[in-house]
Amino acid sequence: MRNLTGLYLFFLVVAGIWLPAGYGQDYSVTPYCNLQMESGGRMTVLEFSPDGQFLAGGTDHGSVTVWALENRTTIFELSEFGRVLLVDFLTGGQEIVVVDNKGRISGVNLLTRLKSFSFTSRSAPRAVALDNGKRFLALINRKQKVEIFDLVAKMPVGTIDGADELKHTVFLGFDRLGQQLVAITERGEVLVWNPATLRLLRKASLGGGELHGSRSLIHAASTNRSANVFIVGLEEVALPKGGLSGMARPGDLVRTQTIIAYDFNTGIEIKRVKFPYAAVSLIAMGPGNDHAAVVADGAKPIHLVDFRKGELGATVSSKGGPTTIAVSEDDKYLAAGYANGIVGVWSLEFIGSRIATSEGEAALPTLGGRIRPTSQLSPALQPGSPVTMAILEFSSKGVGKDISSTCLEIMATGFANVPYITLVERSRIKDIIDELELSLTGLTESDGVRVGKMLNAGYVLLCSVGALGSSYVFNARLVNVETGVVEAGRGVICEECRDQDIFDAVNMLVQVLAQ
Repeated sequence: MRNLTGLYLFFLVVAGIWLPAGYGQDYSVTPYCNLQMESGGRMTVLEFSPDGQFLAGGTDHGSVTVWALENRTTIFELSEFGRVLLVDFLTGGQEIVVVDNKGRISGVNLLTRLKSFSFTSRSAPRAVALDNGKRFLALINRKQKVEIFDLVAKMPVGTIDGADELKHTVFLGFDRLGQQLVAITERGEVLVWNPATLRLLRKASLGGGELHGSRSLIHAASTNRSANVFIVGLEEVALPKGGLSGMARPGDLVRTQTIIAYDFNTGIEIKRVKFPYAAVSLIAMGPGNDHAAVVADGAKPIHLVDFRKGELGATVSSKGGPTTIAVSEDDKYLAAGYANGIVGVWSLEFIGSRIATSEGEAALPTLGGRIRPTSQLSPALQPGSPVTMAILEFSSKGVGKDISSTCLEIMATGFANVPYITLVERSRIKDIIDELELSLTGLTESDGVRVGKMLNAGYVLLCSVGALGSSYVFNARLVNVETGVVEAGRGVICEECRDQDIFDAVNMLVQVLAQ
């Protein structure tokens, strides 16, 4: 495999930081490497592995390539697909899922190149999405139907009858808990379904609201798996004040471009930033929840948009217009693919301050806590045989006891909805703790085994929540009562966590503990 890091360095050049007067920046962007698709072709999709160590790309020629970023080498390439619409890493990182424009959905092992599953949709896909747990894949096909597949069970889940507006879908995505599936059309219609029940939850419309009598068009939208917000590039089109004299021409219309962030659960607008260029053609959320990488239609630069400050930040220039862009989940890399099969990768470094230095900065809230697992995604407890479990504690470190008690209630409710798990009542746990004269805080694994045996529980769970600056860390240790061994440890971090994000963080912890 060729390593073209040096050979193509001339092609992509970071043109420093272009900033309008008075604008600041929180991220510096520096060239890292350039990569090349061996088979060539126009880049259609890019996706980083969750740990940021690998980058996968697909082309309109049907080729898929995976690169190791540390040594800039190609570790996998396969050319047997149609135009690639999605390529992503599955749990464990040794397997990818590929979806092409013919509706073929394939799981491929990176080491053996063998397929672990294969489906075919009922009609060619228009839009594709994979949930945070890397289990459920959804697509909207050309017959305006939503199809959902379970990649773990290797079977279709069901189909949702769509509507005519789905012909113009520009975005399909799951919320960070996989409990909502959202489609956004170019006319600003938003449709939200429950992917488990296949029922429509709500409809809404997105609009600019700045030009009287205007029409709003959505050209691109994005989210990331740890965010509870989605962002859109919205164009507002209206007649000029006073109307037109004579026949109207496209250039006579007033057009404004805006990047808008919305809350995933409510659809309420959170923040908007003016975009002083052409309509947005590409958008990728990141780094973090409060930035986005944006490319204007027909343009070459990639602009970073800072939602917290309501400004444009760094601008990355190149000699060609990107055809796809991506930001790694760990916020370390920005990648752009081009029409000739070249992929440019830049390093991102946070140079701002999360600590307010003035009253003005103190008034800049984050768009939402960024929640992500710190451990493997595969659930510690798999369905099979019934399990009796006792949640012994949810201790707090650096946070109030009201938060830890709230976390305990949220977790108990979450496990109550897992059919193969039976929870021991809190009153029984307290009685045993009192009888053994133990403290509900600071229980060790050996304490947990003693309590678990007296409760006839198969497993005990020891949990904690701790503060690290503005972030909360949620951890859990699953102890097998019979063996006394900690069988699994799972963790979730909520960066810049707000009170309303705690619910999602604890529920994500439940998801990585039980399926």
